[in-house]
Amino acid sequence: MQRIVVLIAFLSMLLVVAGIWWTKTSSQGVPRSSHLEGVDVAHYQGRIDWDALAGDETAFAYIKATEGTSVVDPRFAENWRGARRAGVLRGAYHYFSPCQYGRDQAVHFLSIVPATLGDLPPAIDAESLSACSEGPAISDISGEIIDFMRFIESERGVRPFIYTNRRFYERHFDERFESESFWLSSFGDEPDFGPRNWVFWQYAEDGRRRGISGPVDLNVFAGDMDDLRGLTVP
Repeated sequence: MQRIVVLIAFLSMLLVVAGIWWTKTSSQGVPRSSHLEGVDVAHYQGRIDWDALAGDETAFAYIKATEGTSVVDPRFAENWRGARRAGVLRGAYHYFSPCQYGRDQAVHFLSIVPATLGDLPPAIDAESLSACSEGPAISDISGEIIDFMRFIESERGVRPFIYTNRRFYERHFDERFESESFWLSSFGDEPDFGPRNWVFWQYAEDGRRRGISGPVDLNVFAGDMDDLRGLTVP
């Protein structure tokens, strides 16, 4: 009898521990199920089977288009076509260089990304804290990001989202960005920096999805499909 009591107590303890683990991972490490899943991709993912990816509950994809004032992602055109063909809502993003003027980078981005209806707003990936290889960084990085966004909005009629992480946010974003829409990167835990009402959250960098052979960044959108479609360019 004593052995049975000990066994029951041990099993009860295991259930309690499992419950704590499940609650923690469900509330901190895994986005709420009401959020839509998506990815962001670049040439690092290699050739993507977009039909397979679309079938793996992927509602949207942000696709790297450009970087700085001259770099074009070598798989942008292929990925851009593939996402549309597979029915995945797509948006293009630009990797911002702290070494070049924002307007010049915006001109480069618009020269590569076509203006088509039904796409998600563009995004600016503002995260680089690397030193410039040629000359000093631009003096007002925040101001150059604003210039980039203003030029995109003036030419395309839509304001870009800002993708960033904690380190960059705390160093460069101030009250001038209070009304902007953010896409925040925080692996594991929901972002506790920046605006509380984030639009997109990148919660993993080593996710797995059908149609992509290696790891991929995983994101969620804070809304349902109607909300997501409501963001697309009319």
